[in-house]
Amino acid sequence: MLKNRIVKSTISIISIAFISKILSTVARVLTAREIGQEGIGIFMLITPIMILSINIIQMSFPTSIAKLIAQNKFKTKNIIITTSIIALIVNSLFMILLISFSPIIANNILKNPKTLLALNGLALLIPLISMGGLLKGYYAGIGKIEIT
Repeated sequence: MLKNRIVKSTISIISIAFISKILSTVARVLTAREIGQEGIGIFMLITPIMILSINIIQMSFPTSIAKLIAQNKFKTKNIIITTSIIALIVNSLFMILLISFSPIIANNILKNPKTLLALNGLALLIPLISMGGLLKGYYAGIGKIEIT
């Protein structure tokens, strides 16, 4: 019975991963067609900055919130309010810094002025990325999802 369950789980995971790869490939092909070669180049240039920004913005909030909420189910509201305030302050500062330094990053570091608009767009997405992390931590803490 245990072997049967392991086999079913393995097949399920492999199937989901395969479907995910197919959908990812389709999305990349459609994106490449839509934005063209220059757009893909700009996206590839800002990808490292985007990943670094996401790591700085998240500040391990999802894991911390999940742990705190799992330990203190009765203080959930207080935990969410406190982390939201901290995230708002950090996000505001990071957003201002990124918008202020985006011309320098675009022209001197990336050496492509066309990346300026993409960097400013990334700065505007910072609050959404952070709130997504806070929600992920909350739901992981109350046990609705597993930490990935």
